[in-house]
Amino acid sequence: MDNKLQYRMYVLAERHLSPLDKGIQSAHAICEYYNLSKKYSKNVEYFDKWSMTDKTIIVLNGGTVIDLNETIEIMCQNDIDLLGIFREIDLGDIVTAISVLVDERVFDHIKYPDFEEWCETFENKDKENSTLYDEWVTFIGGKQNVFLRNFLNSKKLAKWILNRWEWWWKIFWKKNSIRQGKIYFLYEKWY
Repeated sequence: MDNKLQYRMYVLAERHLSPLDKGIQSAHAICEYYNLSKKYSKNVEYFDKWSMTDKTIIVLNGGTVIDLNETIEIMCQNDIDLLGIFREIDLGDIVTAISVLVDERVFDHIKYPDFEEWCETFENKDKENSTLYDEWVTFIGGKQNVFLRNFLNSKKLAKWILNRWEWWWKIFWKKNSIRQGKIYFLYEKWY
């Protein structure tokens, strides 16, 4: 990771939690991420940059508890070694949220396009060329970023169910006037 890049904290929250609990469990997972980063002296400066300037949190639907446990395994298999994993003691020590800090090379598809789009910027180069793919992987920030890019893009925003009278699929972002951070929500109508 590079301190000149922008960062976002992605959280995968258990889908059966209430909207309030999704937010609380996400905060717990972010704290776990910070504790581990300090303990192992990994990504502390990037977390500090994120918490002081970027402050964006994206809460994704992590699926069921089984899905979250599988996510941990998949992340570890792909060398994502720093995850904030929160286990709720009051719910039998189940995983309720997982957080991971990513840089803009994972989420900014304009500055860092997908491989096919990136190849279009080169004349007379074959898209099948493995050297070109290796250059793109380096451009994106390595194999871990390629994995995170594909994995996180496959997830949907967490649904925050309000009440019976809300319109569904209202997407908006809200700026926190004190810290200027952004939190993304996805509302759905509950019948």
